[in-house]
Amino acid sequence: MNKVFRISPSQVERERKIQLTGELPVEFLGEPDTEMVKFSHPVKYSLELSATLGGIVLNGQISTQTECVCGRCLNKFDSELSAKICHFYEKDDSSELDIAEDVREDLLLEIPMNPNCSKNCKGLCLKCGQDLNKKTCKCDDTPAGHPVWDDLKPVKK
Repeated sequence: MNKVFRISPSQVERERKIQLTGELPVEFLGEPDTEMVKFSHPVKYSLELSATLGGIVLNGQISTQTECVCGRCLNKFDSELSAKICHFYEKDDSSELDIAEDVREDLLLEIPMNPNCSKNCKGLCLKCGQDLNKKTCKCDDTPAGHPVWDDLKPVKK
């Protein structure tokens, strides 16, 4: 996948620790942009491979900037996507260790299913569509609900 992340286990054993830092083009992620999340910045990484008894430990961090659409108010915002990396690779007879897929997956797992511009985002009014972060609307405060729940209203009181 990426030559930067192809490591010789024997080199790690000899040197005891190897540092990998740098940037990769966003294409490294191999993910297409969606309506909610766009990948537009390089991927930064800072990793350390350490030789241990029985294998190699990979620790570090990977991050990138994303352009998101808030799932509540539909406004665009920038967000940092980052992941802490921690993997153990057992010692084997292979001449090369490719850590690219593990590093890539760890970052992609951090993508929120429903990105929000803030914890306190009020979203849109369900009736008129007004962005409630900017101003309140004149709609009734009772949430619009499905009529199937109307029979339960007396129980609630």
